[in-house]
Amino acid sequence: TEKGYARKVPNKVRAYSLKDGKELWQAQGTEGYNAPVDIFVIKDVAFIGTKFVGYDVKSGKVVKEVNTKADPVSMPHPRCHRYKATEDFIITGRSGVEFIDVNQSKWVGNNSWMRGTCQYGVMPANGMIYVPPDACGCNPTVKVPGLFAARARHTESGHINFPKKPVLVKGSAFGKSGGAAGKGDWPMYRFDNSRSGTATGSIAGKVKKDWSTKIGGKLTQAVVVGDSVFVASVDQYTVYALSQNDGKIRWKFSANARIDSAPTWHEGRLIFGSADGWVYNLDAQSGELAWKFRAAPEERLVNIYGRMESLWPVHGSVIVQNDKLWFTAGRSTYMDGGIIFYQLDPITGRQLNRNVLYHLDPDTDKELFKETPRSFDMVGCSSDILCGDGELVFLKHLAFDQQGKESESTSSHLYSVTGMLDEEWFVRAYWRYGKNHGAGWSKWAQAGGSLPFGRIMCVDNDRVFAYGREKVMGGKVGHATDTYLLFASDSQAAPPTVEEQKAARRGKKQKRPNAVPPEKLWSSKNPITVRAMAVGSDKIVIAGPVDVGQKKDHLAFKNPEKARAAFEGKSDIFLQMINKETGNKIFELKINEYPSFDGLSIASGKVFLSSKNGTLTCFGG
Repeated sequence: TEKGYARKVPNKVRAYSLKDGKELWQAQGTEGYNAPVDIFVIKDVAFIGTKFVGYDVKSGKVVKEVNTKADPVSMPHPRCHRYKATEDFIITGRSGVEFIDVNQSKWVGNNSWMRGTCQYGVMPANGMIYVPPDACGCNPTVKVPGLFAARARHTESGHINFPKKPVLVKGSAFGKSGGAAGKGDWPMYRFDNSRSGTATGSIAGKVKKDWSTKIGGKLTQAVVVGDSVFVASVDQYTVYALSQNDGKIRWKFSANARIDSAPTWHEGRLIFGSADGWVYNLDAQSGELAWKFRAAPEERLVNIYGRMESLWPVHGSVIVQNDKLWFTAGRSTYMDGGIIFYQLDPITGRQLNRNVLYHLDPDTDKELFKETPRSFDMVGCSSDILCGDGELVFLKHLAFDQQGKESESTSSHLYSVTGMLDEEWFVRAYWRYGKNHGAGWSKWAQAGGSLPFGRIMCVDNDRVFAYGREKVMGGKVGHATDTYLLFASDSQAAPPTVEEQKAARRGKKQKRPNAVPPEKLWSSKNPITVRAMAVGSDKIVIAGPVDVGQKKDHLAFKNPEKARAAFEGKSDIFLQMINKETGNKIFELKINEYPSFDGLSIASGKVFLSSKNGTLTCFGG
């Protein structure tokens, strides 16, 4: 058609005899959205889409009529991937993964929180649904990332069975405490509860390597308090304490699963969560256990990245706000009973409060909140680290009051649509500073013009420092249509006007760029891919490999092997100092370590860089 959409045309489905090729019968078929007619033969019954009327395969008589009435969704996706079937279900892909029970002849549920990848879809096998990773912009805050397999729940009810009494194990350091962190310290992941990534201290304009310690495994961002440096080796399940002076290891402590982000220092304690479903509190000086709390309601393990982890993991980074320790356990508000919010006494480990955020009816498995048609988004959230502003605590775009109840967000905050720990470099894994987000193949891009956003960001008072796309236009990706900028902007950018939004939808050039907020202060096409960023009182520190695709000849397309090698750190890697006010490069140092994503810390006038190969390096003035 003129609009580019395929028009549905009348279809005939014909059945032929294998013996002599004669036509046996005909039936009416209907195309899906920009997709051919679906035909599934289940136990000698041919179900023909889109109404999925069941015909006897030999006679053509109607033997099953299916009630295909279902909850409304934002947009049907048969054009993206074809439907699948088993002996009991027809599995559709209208918005996520939906089921038609052919035995009951009716729809039995939407699952918009997971969906298949383009063309392939999902695969039912072995009593499970295998779901590949996708790059779809629909429901981005909710969908479970990566390749995973899901099956029917293991209990009769979706209610979580909590132990009668919270499980708290006391250690030899129970009752010990210390003083507060100093002004020049870096006491937690991204410096503070707001995850600003901005320290109060200054750093030298030029730095050199003071020491480097090989620990092994991918390292988290470092925490620096006093004369000690703390870092976790993610896949070694271990937290290390090192001397800030020479990098020598003082002690180490191992959990039973991954520690995905930096621990939190609080009054002489080091507190962190683990994917084993526990939260640990250590004496920061000795590494001795003060207490550990089981956040997982039961010891139930699954295979994650080839390792056994709890169904209810806890992120390494936790926050202490208003004398309460906050953290979550769980993966999604649609899986395994939901995400559990905890509040503990940070010193004693005593449970103060507990709430569950679950967006399925635990008795019927029905979604409690439906998609808003045409919004490409739905209520809910997958797990991520928490942040706080002193009054509210945030899980991605969701806000919670001091009692752990969901509340209306009243202030802008830093969060990521897909998760702040997601280091995979693809177009929709962006961070933003605000209260809302866009969804769908185009709306997520339009939202990029109304709020400051980037691939990685730091916030300083009323300014945002970020590395991100120069512009976001629809579904186009890659260096051929875009470049990445290091930039500073006002943290409260004004949204585009109605005329600008209309122009964006028409694809016309705008006076205001749609991706860099209009109140930008400066921007620079820095020739490195920024994997780590931290801000001091007067400088920005960035680290990453050279970006060969930044050149005008778009080497990323002309020589993809070289571009990929550079992106993976097989070419030059640099640490840079950037003037905070102008964006000008002050200093550059070639380094050997490929930075862990978001692996920079600033403390005591020094820079600490964590690497993916397990090396922690200190750079001094």
